[in-house]
Amino acid sequence: MSSKSQGSWPAALSRPSSHSSWRPTTLILLEEFVEFALFVREVVNQGVNLPAENVPRPRFRDRQNPLEYFSDGEFLYRYRFTKETVVDLLARLRVEENDTNRGLPIPPMLQLLIALHFYGAGTFQVVTGDLVNVSQPTVCRAVKRMSELIAGCLFRAEVTFTDRPESFHDIACDFYKIAKFPGVTGCIDCTHVRIKAPGGPNGEVYRNRKGHPGSWHDSRIFDKSRARVLYETKRVPGLLLGDAGYACLPYLMTPLADPGAPGSPEARYATLL
Repeated sequence: MSSKSQGSWPAALSRPSSHSSWRPTTLILLEEFVEFALFVREVVNQGVNLPAENVPRPRFRDRQNPLEYFSDGEFLYRYRFTKETVVDLLARLRVEENDTNRGLPIPPMLQLLIALHFYGAGTFQVVTGDLVNVSQPTVCRAVKRMSELIAGCLFRAEVTFTDRPESFHDIACDFYKIAKFPGVTGCIDCTHVRIKAPGGPNGEVYRNRKGHPGSWHDSRIFDKSRARVLYETKRVPGLLLGDAGYACLPYLMTPLADPGAPGSPEARYATLL
């Protein structure tokens, strides 16, 4: 192997031109390749026979830390939570560190951030993986693990619908602080959850206008729900807020078709809602 002067590039690589755009990941890989190539040359020149387990392998070890890499605003935009909230969330999940170095295991914090980005962006797993330089299967495993932990550790503590009368006053006060809308004790909406269609003669029943399984409209789902019974029987006091997908009811406030003139009661209602 021919010697090269200090600072020169290996023959297998060419120095990037001024028009090339190099990401940090690319530079890290180049540095590791150069370091590995220099080590091999030294071993060959000195005739040293090293055990196979002692020969370093060029592996990508620098996983980007979004907590340090992104500013507070950039972090919130990408993960929908502040850095402080994410740190607190991870502590509550009681995630155990992997005690093996096989495959360069991903730190729990990075697994949580992968899951949060996937939840918030609703994009393909490969796109989420590109953000932190991991593969799609790795994203899949991280999302599965974090989803199970969130459901197991936080669901019963955070997802509740109180039946204690004294709690509804506090709920109404909290809603009032948001937009000055009085008497609100709940909000309602629906989302589409993609499932694998069962097929067969009834398979089309599971397809809706959004392209996902399930054909019931928001209002029909509410009509069949326990929430409607609770509000109609006044076991739950106050008002529900919903979008235009629901019918306007004495206890369910929805947007007006015509918000009215500026400054009118209708316009104020539309603004608060």
